[in-house]
Amino acid sequence: MRKVATWMSVVLCGVVMLSGLPWAVAIEGTPIKVHADAGVSVTDNRDSADDARKESNVDAFVRGRFEFLMDWESALLDLYYAPRYRYRADPSTLQESSEWQHEVNLIGQISPVDRFTLRVQERYNYTDDPTVDDADTTLRRDISYLMNRLDVLAALDITQTLKASVDVAHMMKRYDNDLVAARADEDRLTVGLNARQSLSQTTSLKARVALQSFELEDYNASDGTLTLPRSFDAIQVGLGIEQAF
Repeated sequence: MRKVATWMSVVLCGVVMLSGLPWAVAIEGTPIKVHADAGVSVTDNRDSADDARKESNVDAFVRGRFEFLMDWESALLDLYYAPRYRYRADPSTLQESSEWQHEVNLIGQISPVDRFTLRVQERYNYTDDPTVDDADTTLRRDISYLMNRLDVLAALDITQTLKASVDVAHMMKRYDNDLVAARADEDRLTVGLNARQSLSQTTSLKARVALQSFELEDYNASDGTLTLPRSFDAIQVGLGIEQAF
């Protein structure tokens, strides 16, 4: 059993961050690991406002990770659940003092033959960010949401210097509040083709072509006189050189 606990302090743009880098425990004889860390973030300008209106704030967070990991010679299975709690000492009128985030992640990878790898990853995220009220007035609607992302990658080493892969990803985002969902719910599908040619030990030529489809709710005017489609498709093309030094 091994335990690790360290602290790090960072000062950047008026923000001070104190973070306890991961404390981890592996349960001997099992594929189970437990990780945890905590930290504090202090800022003197919470809303990036001018000097006359700036407000300070302290954020404290606690994160955990409960992991089941099996690693074989030609396969891998990794399942974990990672909750995160954040407390904001002085929230703005549009923020909650408390927020929960949850993540469940499953990764499976297998190399059934030499030079070929198949990798599947599915991730669920849920952010609990409820309505902000002041007396009988709603200042901000519930923006809690569930997000699911599925990634599939098939990679092949064609030669010792030429590698190719195909990736498919689907992302779904759903908000709890119906009014927010009408504007912000989203489905995204990406299909990509990648190639990498090594020119030397330190230089590689890389290329990528990807098709993306975004599905969003149409915009409807409150008086019913106007409807605007918001869904669209996109093409990505990239070519670059990677140089290691």
